[in-house]
Amino acid sequence: MELFGDRTSLRKVNNAAKRVRNAIRKKKPVSIPPELQEYVHLGKGKGPRTVVIEYGSMQDAINDKGFHVMATSEDMETMEAWKVYRSRDSGEKQYNIMKSETGLDAYRSGSDEGIGGPQLVAFIAGIIRNELLVASRSLIEKTWRTDFYSVSAMTRELPTIRTKRLPGNEYAQVKDLSERDNTMLKELGITSGMLDECVATQNLRLKGRNR
Repeated sequence: MELFGDRTSLRKVNNAAKRVRNAIRKKKPVSIPPELQEYVHLGKGKGPRTVVIEYGSMQDAINDKGFHVMATSEDMETMEAWKVYRSRDSGEKQYNIMKSETGLDAYRSGSDEGIGGPQLVAFIAGIIRNELLVASRSLIEKTWRTDFYSVSAMTRELPTIRTKRLPGNEYAQVKDLSERDNTMLKELGITSGMLDECVATQNLRLKGRNR
């Protein structure tokens, strides 16, 4: 039944039948994937080999999957509507993941402002995590150090790079950057000079001089 959860599975059956016919015509060995053998197989008998597609079995599997109806507010072809729906459905699933990972399964607020703030946080968190994922894949491919550069390892290490407000009413970076820190920051497009600039800007703001 699970085979026919979408149109690509029906396409697999048709493509398998096409490959079998080509193999028969070229007198080559025939191979049918095990998950498709219930729906595509060779005909029995002593005559020439033929391809048999079990449309009844395919329809039974499709019927067991159920059906749904989609209504659109605009006039469009079926596949066009389906593509729009699938693209939005993927976006909703991604947003749901973003909410759950930032602890926002429930907003617990009845105002637009109370909901808009957490939504913005979830959106920004999703962007940041995606950047970390891209950097992580690149670094692991270069170094094979999953213990250093997996997303979870990076999210544990990067927050240790921080500033602290000192008694003299100035901010300073409280950690010397290690080789690992510099490697991660470089992959993310961040330099130590940028961090120094952030600290200097904050110190100027404390003194009432924005820049």
